[in-house]
Amino acid sequence: MARVFVSHASKDRECAGQLREWLVAEHHQVFLDQDPGDGIGVGEEWEQRLDKQLRWADAVVCVVTSAFLASTWCSYEVGYARSRGSRLLPVRAEPGVVHPLLRSHQHADLTRDPGVARAELLAALRRIDTRGGAGWPDDRSPFPGLRPLDTDWQQVFFGRSEEVQQLTELLRSPTEHAKGAVLLVVGPSGCGKSSLVRAGLLPLMADEPSWQVLSPILPGTDPVAALARELAAAARRIDLGWTVDHVRQELDAGGLTGLADELLLADPAGPQRRLLIVIDQFEELLTQASAGHRARFAQLLRPALGSPLQVVATLRPEFLKQLLVDADLEKLPTRTYTVRPLRREALPAVIQGPARRAGIGVDEDLVARLVADTDSGEALPLLAFTLAQLADGVTRGGHLSGARYEQLGGVRGALTRQADAALADASAVSGRRREEVIAGLLRLVTVDEQGRPTRWRIPRDELPEPVTRELDAFITRRLVITDTESGTVVIGVAHEAFLSAWAPLAEAIEENASALRARRAVEQAATEWDDGGRLPARLWERGQLAAAVADTGARLHAGDLLTDRVELSPIARAFLRTSIRRDRARRGRALTVLSVLLILALVAAGFAVAQQRAAEHQRDVAVSRQVAGQALELRGANPALAAQLSLAAYRLVPTPQARGSLLSTVATSYATPLTGHTNIVESVAFSPDGRILATASADDTAQLWDVHDPHHPTILSTLTGHTSAVNAVAFAPDGHTLATASDDHTAQLWDVHDPHHPTPLSTLTGHTSAVNAVAFAPDGHTLATASADDTARLWDIRYIPHPTLLGTLTGHTSPVRSVAFAPDGHTLATASDDHTARLWDIRDTHHPTVLGTLTGHTSAVDSVAFIPDGRTLATASTDDTARLWDVHDPHHPTILGILTGHTGAVYAVAFAPDGYSLATASYDHTARLWDVRDPRHPTPLGILTGHTNAIWSLAFSPDGHTLATASVDHTARLWDTSVDRVIARICRITPAITNSEWDHYLPGLAYRPPCR
Repeated sequence: MARVFVSHASKDRECAGQLREWLVAEHHQVFLDQDPGDGIGVGEEWEQRLDKQLRWADAVVCVVTSAFLASTWCSYEVGYARSRGSRLLPVRAEPGVVHPLLRSHQHADLTRDPGVARAELLAALRRIDTRGGAGWPDDRSPFPGLRPLDTDWQQVFFGRSEEVQQLTELLRSPTEHAKGAVLLVVGPSGCGKSSLVRAGLLPLMADEPSWQVLSPILPGTDPVAALARELAAAARRIDLGWTVDHVRQELDAGGLTGLADELLLADPAGPQRRLLIVIDQFEELLTQASAGHRARFAQLLRPALGSPLQVVATLRPEFLKQLLVDADLEKLPTRTYTVRPLRREALPAVIQGPARRAGIGVDEDLVARLVADTDSGEALPLLAFTLAQLADGVTRGGHLSGARYEQLGGVRGALTRQADAALADASAVSGRRREEVIAGLLRLVTVDEQGRPTRWRIPRDELPEPVTRELDAFITRRLVITDTESGTVVIGVAHEAFLSAWAPLAEAIEENASALRARRAVEQAATEWDDGGRLPARLWERGQLAAAVADTGARLHAGDLLTDRVELSPIARAFLRTSIRRDRARRGRALTVLSVLLILALVAAGFAVAQQRAAEHQRDVAVSRQVAGQALELRGANPALAAQLSLAAYRLVPTPQARGSLLSTVATSYATPLTGHTNIVESVAFSPDGRILATASADDTAQLWDVHDPHHPTILSTLTGHTSAVNAVAFAPDGHTLATASDDHTAQLWDVHDPHHPTPLSTLTGHTSAVNAVAFAPDGHTLATASADDTARLWDIRYIPHPTLLGTLTGHTSPVRSVAFAPDGHTLATASDDHTARLWDIRDTHHPTVLGTLTGHTSAVDSVAFIPDGRTLATASTDDTARLWDVHDPHHPTILGILTGHTGAVYAVAFAPDGYSLATASYDHTARLWDVRDPRHPTPLGILTGHTNAIWSLAFSPDGHTLATASVDHTARLWDTSVDRVIARICRITPAITNSEWDHYLPGLAYRPPCR
């Protein structure tokens, strides 16, 4: 409810008292200076108290009379409230009187109809309450810690004004509304997307004419119940008197559209047209809700979208793909709005804005330290937690202390210190070991099929008494929070950052990942079993049951179910207990028909042979993968044996792991890395004849290498002239000219006729930030450059000493990372940090135009490459994927396939000259080879390992037999990609594997030297 300050003249005390009674009856908090209960008491400094209450108030109700007009202090109160942004609600208590400062405000008129005036006043306060109010009590900390900012924190929400504006424009747009799609606000955990929607978007939309806004819901295990609770709460606020049971019945009978219409029509402020529902942590539909509950929720939402209903949902990006392929949720139309981690330059506002609102001082030096220690928006949760600790106990007029910051251990140390302290307190309270306390915390964690930990809220009364007492220590420090769902107190962690930033818990989650994943599956199945009347057909059996029992450590003891690895809810224990008993009974009955089964087994002997062969193949696949891994581990200690083992694995079954081991073993053991640079190697490029490789480095140089014998590369020359990191290199089609791109805002052209003595030809200037990439057109007449100034440029280089600017490609909203010409030279592709790639028509180089935009990546796009026939484009992204696109119609590019497997950002893509293979480079220190002959179903060919840090660039030689890679580990490497040549080299230079070595690494398999 809203906090209300009643401003009135002394002569109007009786009217003000009546207003107070109205407001208190509606559960609002009211300050009336002459109220005997909580007004200004004898001896108080009344001016200070009034200022304090004006800061406290969300709204100031002004009793407008002639006396009010004549009162200097009433005018002061109105002016003070206006200066602080508090909502002014004038109530005319004397006909015809208007205060000059309130002339533009709509009045509630008591002199005409007190009943109507009261209804108008209460409706205005209801809307103020929905948008979160405008007051800030002096004793309230402006920093919430790990908890997301809700609507009542909107006064201290800073740093996201641009995103809030964009979201509100999307919601207002008739075009977007006509699409009838769920607006997914997608961003990584900790980037502030929940706060953006709750404290940024919702307060603004609550003020929009014709909009009614519901409080955000969390889907949990039963999203329909969560929706019903909020609909009932919204109805109660406008005196409809719906109960949760009534709403559930109406949803089951008529769906969501009818309820939404009824809610909008009943609004006392007048019929509304659109209802906004916010679903926070939409991924809970996938991680917590059962398939049945998820399907029912989707069935309710789908028909209501695009009519009176607009849905905004927050989602972590790693769940986007899972959402789009889920059998039920994929039917929901969606539109994605991506939220990136807060920019570093926005962090001071996050610190200073809330402090200023609360009247708390912060030294500039401390702000600078906080920003430096936070480093980037990815660590925003830790900064928020640290600020909450710094401000603990600090009220208006106080100061955030640098000494206190030192005591906390800085941004990174604050959460760890708090968690360590909570752990010590919890252990002391219960007398249990710390490992047992952490095991209790695991009740609040789930792990999905991809191993990602997320929050899991559970009813508090399901926790054993020692665990609830232990968790109180974490609740006190705001690491764990409680809430109410359907009248039940639930408990959960405040933020996913707690699951990863505190090492003891993160290690426990990793150690128990399989058990936590199994618990999630059991809990969901148990919910469906219980909801469906506990039918035997929904119980688990055979392998599914055996895996769950093994992973959870479940066993029957004295008629009850016990688990050794994770705790289960009562329903889940009943589900597993009943499943185990039923499975045992089934197996008992099976013994009675054993003789029949034996006869059937004889008949099925032929089938068994086939099954045995299939089993043997699966065994061989497993052995091949294992031996391939062992070969990689042996590269340093015994390269010859490693090569023989990788070949043995490949001969057994040519798995991607075996192929990768084969290529990697030879490349790292029998080839020389290119080690001439003294800093990160940023880029590699082959000359058209394949005999020279150019490398670019953060050491401000480029280098030319003789690689005609890729096993013995030699340096030819070093190109100096740039004054900052060299980001990219590219050869002209004739091989006589080299282009380089640099952080110094320039590109340079070099004469490399004599690679031993390259000479500078010209410098291309005009970009206002780092030049990230260069590419020559197929005819060699045009050069493209890509820059961090959000543009790409086309240059006429037919007269190389004096290149001229042809056209500038504008449209990207973030740095452009890569450029690539289509083989026909008519189309250019660009890649950008704005999560898109673009295709441009450059036939008129002076006026390039956008043909199509490739959207789908959920993070920066770092690289683009055309297949040799120009019909397919590959993109690489920091969302850990690469993608293949059909671009034969560049106006309508379509996704063909998604390449997944890398465990870190994908920085580069390159097609082999034959177009059959693609290489990808990643932050995970590996390059991968893919068969892309069927681009809709790309298949992995091999994983190249050997670099000790991220790989940033790669390029195929013109004959396609060699791949060059550039790495953060200061080296470039050359990889022979021809399996036949690698096998021949292994058999030529390494001794055969011995019998004893074979038995050690391939036990149980007949000795078959791979080089025979």
